[in-house]
Amino acid sequence: SLLLAVGGGVLGVAIAYAAVPLLNRLNLPGGAGAAPQFEPRLDVGSATSNADLRWYASGSDACGVIRGIPGVGGDLEIFDEGGAPLDALTFNFYGQGGFLYVAGNSAGSRYAYLDGNPDGASNPQLQLSGASSISLNTGQTGDAAVVLPSGSVSALELLNEPGISQGVGAALVSITSNSTFQDAVTTSLTIPSAGYIVVEASSYVTHSFSTHNAIVSVQIDEAAGGGVDAAHNVWAGMFAPPDFQSFFVPVSARRTYFKLAGTYTFRLEARREGDTDGNVVLNYPVITATYSPTSYGPVSQIVSSAESGSFPETARMVSVRGSDGSSTAGAEVDLRELEVRAVRLGAETERAQRELAGARLRAQLAALDATRKAAGAGASTPTKARP
Repeated sequence: SLLLAVGGGVLGVAIAYAAVPLLNRLNLPGGAGAAPQFEPRLDVGSATSNADLRWYASGSDACGVIRGIPGVGGDLEIFDEGGAPLDALTFNFYGQGGFLYVAGNSAGSRYAYLDGNPDGASNPQLQLSGASSISLNTGQTGDAAVVLPSGSVSALELLNEPGISQGVGAALVSITSNSTFQDAVTTSLTIPSAGYIVVEASSYVTHSFSTHNAIVSVQIDEAAGGGVDAAHNVWAGMFAPPDFQSFFVPVSARRTYFKLAGTYTFRLEARREGDTDGNVVLNYPVITATYSPTSYGPVSQIVSSAESGSFPETARMVSVRGSDGSSTAGAEVDLRELEVRAVRLGAETERAQRELAGARLRAQLAALDATRKAAGAGASTPTKARP
C-alpha cells in the first residue's frame, strides 16, 4: 500500500491507495475534516490504463459510475437504491456519436433514449416508450420519420387543416346601378399558412317590369366597387324581354386564389348592364370560401395581362372574351407556381433559423471552454469538432 497526502486543509487528508488484482481503487474516507481538493484537475486512469470513478450513498450499492471503455469512449451510469440503472450517457455502439438513456421503471419496459447514431450513418433518433410510444427518426423520410400514437393529433392541433367560411346575404338584394358594382354578399376567413382558396357564389335573379334589356352581371372580387374582371364576369338575363313580365334566372360564379397566411374578404358583387328600368333582385345570395393547403395537380387560372408578370414560368397569353362580347388580353397560368415559391421561401427561412441556432450554440460552447480554461481545468477540450 502507498499513503498519499492530498491537499484539503492545513493538515491535508490521508488517502489510501491499494493495488488490488483487476481493480485499482482510490479510497477517500469520510470524516469531519476538510474536503479534499484536486488542482488543476483529477485524472482517473491514463492513456494506457483503464479506471472507474464510482460514488455511493450510505447503505446502498454504487449510485453512479464514470468509466472509460477502450476503443469506444466514455460512459456514465446512474443507479437507483436497488442497483437498477436509471439513466446512462454513453458512447454509441457504432463507435461514433453518443447515447442517452433514461429509465422509466426498474423493469426496463418504459424508457426514453436519444441515440445520436442508431444506423451508423449519423442520423439521430429519439424514442419514448411508456403507455404509448413516440419515435422521431431522422434516418427516415416522410411519414416514417415521425411515429405518434394513433389518434394523438386532433384537428385543432393541425396547423393548416382545410376549412371553409360562408356568408348568406339578405333575402332580396336590389341591384340598381349600371356603372358601379355593389356587394350582394361577403365572407371572410383567416388561413394559417399559404394555400389555395376556392370561392363559389350563387343566387337566382328576378327580373320584372322591364321594357328593355334585363341583364345583370356578377363576379367574385376582393375589392368593393371594382371594375369588370372579364375572365370571371358572368351575365344573367334576357335581351328585349316581354314587356312588364317577370322571369327568374339562376346565376353562379367561381374563382380560385393562392394566398399567403392572413385574413381575406371575398364578395359576390353585381351591377345592371344597359338599361336600369324595371327591377333586378338577387334572391338569397350565398358565398363560400374553402381553404386547402396544397395542390395535387394543375391549378389553371385566367388572369389579366398585368397579373401575368407574377407567373414568369407558366404564363401563356390568351384573348379573354367578356360576357358582353368584348375581348381583352389575359394569360392562362398555373397557380402552383406561387405554391412552389412559398415553399422555397419557407425552406430558406427554416435554414436561416437553423444556422442562427447553430451559431449561438457554437458561441456558448466557446465561452464554456474559455471559462473552463480560465478556472484552471486544464486541457479538457474534446478532440472531436464542436457542432
